[in-house]
Amino acid sequence: MDFSWAPLTGENFADLDELFSRPGGHIVKQCYCVWFRERGGAGKIPGPERRPFLKSLAEGELPPGILGYRDGIVIGWASIGPRHDFIRLERSRVMKKVDDEPVWSLPCFFVDPAYRGQGVATALLKAAQDFARAHHADTVEAYPVDRPDRTPDDSAFFGLKTMFDREGYSEVARHKPTRVIVRKKL
Repeated sequence: MDFSWAPLTGENFADLDELFSRPGGHIVKQCYCVWFRERGGAGKIPGPERRPFLKSLAEGELPPGILGYRDGIVIGWASIGPRHDFIRLERSRVMKKVDDEPVWSLPCFFVDPAYRGQGVATALLKAAQDFARAHHADTVEAYPVDRPDRTPDDSAFFGLKTMFDREGYSEVARHKPTRVIVRKKL
């Protein structure tokens, strides 16, 4: 696979729009990957304002995530940044803070359905680590699904624990039987 990646910026934001508009992107297109970044109660940022909110982050100093490409075609997305940027994580029973260690959070992935099962999520995970390392992060934390059966596609946007296990992440908490918090020192 000829995989490359780039931070999400104002210049390549149209690639994210195009990725989210493809078949299978209906859930991510609704939240525009700002759900965990919203302040306040559910739906604090109305649906039509989520895209512009993410675009403003992309045009800011620290990109809010990365895009993955195969042969120049956008095929995936990973949301990543300092944990304090993801306000809703603090109120989550499943993803609540484990300790006071400063970590970067990786709460969401989206892979074009036509490219699933081909190692794209793992490539995005590795690229997200490189992105975090380049911005002086010491530890990446994620919140994958850990189920004995097949995880439905619309629940797999957290990533799968087996993928994180293969990349050297360690489980640090489990607040729900099928969901874990994992970390890796960079």
